Amino acid sequence: MKVTIGAQYGGSQSDKVVNPLRGEFRHALGHHLCGSYFRSIMEIGFVLRVSGSIWKFEPRGVSRLRHSKARASLSLDLVLAQQDWKGVSGEVLRRNFRMLIEDSALQIAQKTERSKELIDKAAFLSDFERVIQAIE
Repeated sequence: MKVTIGAQYGGSQSDKVVNPLRGEFRHALGHHLCGSYFRSIMEIGFVLRVSGSIWKFEPRGVSRLRHSKARASLSLDLVLAQQDWKGVSGEVLRRNFRMLIEDSALQIAQKTERSKELIDKAAFLSDFERVIQAIE
């Protein structure tokens, strides 16, 4: 399974504050999310969008979860609002980021289960829980 994570920041401050967490998330995904959970999906692409002083991204949370059968991939946006990172403690930022990641795992599981694509839900959620624990 190939997992990618891209990012779009709404300003330089959002980049400075959130990018270190993105790096931890990328590392944890590569280390823990490597099983065969799906029938045909070979790649999951996360796009982290962090609202800032220049650009605002909507809607807040997990959005645009798409399954491309032609490319055997899933892609989704993880949107952090400015109030999720600006002026909050490191602990609160991590909690907000973890909640976003947990929600993404649940939405991926629900979508792929509905489409009969998910073949090992227990392993997927267990491995994703390890990803979440790695960034605590």
